[in-house]
Amino acid sequence: MRITLFLLIVVMVLPSCRHKAPADRITQFDWLEGEWVNDAEFPLITREIWHRTDMGMAGIGFTVENGDTIFFENMEIKKSGNHIVYIPTIGKAEKNKAFKLISNENDEFVFENNENDFPQRIYYRQAADSLYAWIEGDKNGKTLRMDFPYKRKKTADIPSD
Repeated sequence: MRITLFLLIVVMVLPSCRHKAPADRITQFDWLEGEWVNDAEFPLITREIWHRTDMGMAGIGFTVENGDTIFFENMEIKKSGNHIVYIPTIGKAEKNKAFKLISNENDEFVFENNENDFPQRIYYRQAADSLYAWIEGDKNGKTLRMDFPYKRKKTADIPSD
């Protein structure tokens, strides 16, 4: 009887001991989790790798050409005050200004910061196992856009040690 009671208490208490994300954690970007690859312009390969955090999402983005990393950034999506923000940090530079979420509809979200030199807007669009990202804005009086089409890297594609 004591063992049964003890096991019943354990079964009831253990689930409540699990680490739970804060109630205000944003979840609408969880589909980004994983590795995304663009190798369409080989030997130029661009990747984004995202994971969940206690407050939202964090990731890295980098471009490799002929084995050398030619671009690297840290990325974070989180709640800041009453806004959801995207914060890129390029190289070892100070954190750039936050881009505020201005739209999140139809599997596409848009972040904007009109104070940033370039880009002023960052877009992400989900389509099955594809991620289509682009940045756009004005630079030197001209409107520029850079596209980044990615495919989700499947686990079987990742080499094992």
